[in-house]
Amino acid sequence: MLFSLLIQRVKAFIIDWALLLVTMFVLGYFLAQFNEDLTILRTFLFLLLLFFYEPLMITFSGATLGQHTIGFLMIRNNDLKGRVPFISSFVRFIVKILLGWLSFITISASEKREDYMIWFPIRLW
Repeated sequence: MLFSLLIQRVKAFIIDWALLLVTMFVLGYFLAQFNEDLTILRTFLFLLLLFFYEPLMITFSGATLGQHTIGFLMIRNNDLKGRVPFISSFVRFIVKILLGWLSFITISASEKREDYMIWFPIRLW
């Protein structure tokens, strides 16, 4: 069961990154159509997408598109209807960037499938 949960998390991660890469490519292609040098705008938009996609999706819909596809839902504590606050989601994302492999282990090793990497418990349902 632990291995299958890890595989599901990796699938969701790959789906999300594929969507982000396609979005960045399309955005870059669209911006390249202008005759002006938009390097700063392009960089800003890419960083905005990169750092705010996951926290915003988790806050407003409970999961990223990849997590929705796999069937994951992020909830706050035991409240199935409770949204994860943006700050909690953003802190979790930053910690996941810094210690990503620990996120896979801590959620997968927990019987309740909780993320123990942050101070605000979030459960994968």
